[in-house]
Amino acid sequence: MRKRVVPALAIVAFGVLAVSGSEPATEPAAGVAPGDAAELQLRWSQVAAGEWRLSASVEMDELVAVALSVEAAGQDWRRGPEGGAALWADLPADGGRTLFACWPIWNDDGAGVGPTLVLGRRADGELPRIRAAAALTRRDGALRAIESAELRGNGLVTPLAVVAPDEPPPAPGEPVAGLDSDLRARFEAGRFEFDRQMTERDGLGPAFNDQSCFTCHRQPAAGGFSERVVTHFGRTREPASELRERGGPILQAQGVEPAAIELLPSEADVRAERISPHLFGIGLVELLPDEALVALAAAQPEAQRGRVHWVQPLEGGPLRAGRFGWKSQFATLLSFTADASLQELGQTNRLLPEELAPGGDFRVLLEFDRTPDPELRPDADGIDRLDRLVDFQSLLAPPPQTPRAGHPGEAIFERIGCAVCHQPRLQLPANLDGPLAGVHFAPYSDYLLHDLGAEADGIRTRGAEPTEMRTAPLWGLTGRRFLWHDGTLTGGTFESRVAAAIDRHAGQGEAARDRFRSLELAERRTLLEFLASLGRAAQDLTADGRVDGADGARFGVVLVTSTHLRGTEGTQIQSSMDDSMNGFLEPVELLGFVWGVARAVSHRASLAEPRR
Repeated sequence: MRKRVVPALAIVAFGVLAVSGSEPATEPAAGVAPGDAAELQLRWSQVAAGEWRLSASVEMDELVAVALSVEAAGQDWRRGPEGGAALWADLPADGGRTLFACWPIWNDDGAGVGPTLVLGRRADGELPRIRAAAALTRRDGALRAIESAELRGNGLVTPLAVVAPDEPPPAPGEPVAGLDSDLRARFEAGRFEFDRQMTERDGLGPAFNDQSCFTCHRQPAAGGFSERVVTHFGRTREPASELRERGGPILQAQGVEPAAIELLPSEADVRAERISPHLFGIGLVELLPDEALVALAAAQPEAQRGRVHWVQPLEGGPLRAGRFGWKSQFATLLSFTADASLQELGQTNRLLPEELAPGGDFRVLLEFDRTPDPELRPDADGIDRLDRLVDFQSLLAPPPQTPRAGHPGEAIFERIGCAVCHQPRLQLPANLDGPLAGVHFAPYSDYLLHDLGAEADGIRTRGAEPTEMRTAPLWGLTGRRFLWHDGTLTGGTFESRVAAAIDRHAGQGEAARDRFRSLELAERRTLLEFLASLGRAAQDLTADGRVDGADGARFGVVLVTSTHLRGTEGTQIQSSMDDSMNGFLEPVELLGFVWGVARAVSHRASLAEPRR
């Protein structure tokens, strides 16, 4: 057996930016100097009485795109942009701000010729203020920098900033960025095991719920969520029990033979359905020390105070603070994975080497269990397949957190008390070895048990009471079509489902629920828009968990419609694209979005489809 190294500890700096939501670095990229006239130039030229031409150009062969925004009052726009393929938005008649982008025309010598804008002005009007940005790239598509400049009526160019932009966050189902070749190989080997369809030869069954981890964790990619429900059962009357002697606490709905399929035992007086949550970023959660969860509980008001669920890791050792599972019934990924392998796939492993008798009937076990235990064994490289599964989960990238500059709905989220349990920010210890030391991340959970009264699942699990549930993490909330622990909140819009979930909070969640109910309509909408931004990549305008051509098309529609962010459409775009949260799309934000879509689409095209 190899000595396991916690994979997450070996992660290189994948972002402290991506995880903590820090602002982009403002150091110039190599070879790019702020205000260098050879990089980005804006020029006025008078072409006729009362008519002026604005041009932007970059005298180098690395230009990808130029974007211009115009702030003006009382301007008469006579003609649109010229040169390249432009995306155009009309300036409001009473003045305001507009923006357009134009891909360059490539000269034979490789120099990029940027767009021009022809406009007129009233005789008593001043030339408008112009802001522009150019994305400078190599021919291989790697972005070097985004440079901004400003042009006022006097024709002077004032450099604003050169920003070395962030890499787009990893797509769902991808590992954290910056892994070395060894860690990347471990992730891929783990993904293969996670995706693989098990058979009886692999130890599947005799009773099971499905044939792979991927089946229940597949949306929008491996490691994600699904609407697949699993039945839990137990006995609440004394003596209360998880009915393990009758195959509990999970009902296996499939079998290698019909006779191996479990039926709900007559002793069970409670049952509940549970859906599968996503696993993205779960390696960060494992690194939280027990003391951090104890401190969270101590800091909460008494009426909403959660409790740490102290559990025994299956691998041994002292009691640990649980954090995985709907009842925080597991403290380590190794325990969590070993239990899931046995309960969901029927595969014994080194931590749980004894097979579960379907329905507690050992005659069925003797007849249909044909694989020696433990069934999860080392692979061809000598690595235990249980460790492979842990590697994959440990290295899964967390959901993106947008917008980086904050959202007005978050203040409402905190004011009405949601953040007491759905903790917006957690921090890893500063004494961790490696780049994750002190890193902040935003799961929107305290991982504590809270009393939800009658709205809990009614199941007693490893010491968690029937009315207690773990605070559900909200990162990655957007895109989910099935909410609540049993997935019964479905249909309608995302906003209606989330509102229904808030409305079901009882017990310690009642106070926040009642404050939500009392919100004015505008504030309620702003809060729901904030929740819709959690876990959505900055370029994912369709909120389907993918950044692809559909998002590019959606962006084109939005840009042609208006770059002033207003109404329902505007708030959605603001959550995704407006990093400065000032209500406008700036040139830098525009080009950053376009570049992010292009890079994500290119990256996806280079990846093989998930193995199923």
